[in-house]
This record gives sequence, C-alpha cells and structure tokens, in this order.
Amino acid sequence: MDFARMSHGESGMEFTVAPAGTPGSRENAGWTTWFDTPSMPTNDWSGHDYLVFDFWMPTDLTTSGVITIRDTHGVAWGTRYTIRGRRSTTIRIPLAEVTRAGVDVSSIRYFSASIPRQAEPVTGY
Repeated sequence: MDFARMSHGESGMEFTVAPAGTPGSRENAGWTTWFDTPSMPTNDWSGHDYLVFDFWMPTDLTTSGVITIRDTHGVAWGTRYTIRGRRSTTIRIPLAEVTRAGVDVSSIRYFSASIPRQAEPVTGY
C-alpha cells in the first residue's frame, strides 16, 4: 500500500463486494454509514471543509462507483468516482458543493459508497 498518499483519518475498514449474480443482490454494492451508529457517531459536518478518504484495492481492477450523502430532511447529493487497482485513490469532496446542492451538512443521515459487482468478489480498503 502507498501509505504516503493516504489521507490521515483515525480509522479504516476492509470491505468485500460479493460477485454479480449473488442471490438477492443489486447491480452495485458497498457500504453505508448511518448517523447515530458507531460508524458515524456525529452527523454535524458543518465544521469541516472537505470529506477526504482513500480507497485501495489489491487487484488490477479499475472501476467506477457512486457516493451518496443524504441529510435528515431527505435531501441528497451524489457523485461518481473512479478507483484504480493496486494504488491509492483519494476521494476529496468539498462540503461547500454538497451544501450548494441543498444538503444540510449539520444534519447528515447517511453516507454511502458503492461499486459495480464483478464476476469475482472484490475486496478493498
């Protein structure tokens, strides 16, 4: 892993997206962090300028995905992103852009990120 390029957060996670054709699955899969759970202990992001995080996948796969941020009023902002295999991909979201879309960044309900399912399971960090 290229740790020199990684953002400097306080936690990380591993995720695995099950392959295409998994019973009951959708075309895309990933994770969602919900307010008032250990994954998102605070939902007031108004004191921050950016949401920054990194993806790293140990395969040669390059893929695109979707990020969604929704507030407690039901207003959402979304964007597409590209992840390149075997390298760190930094995602940097200006929260001013999210606010301009009408999302109340002082009252976030959830954040989700997903990628398309592949023929084989995909693990990322």
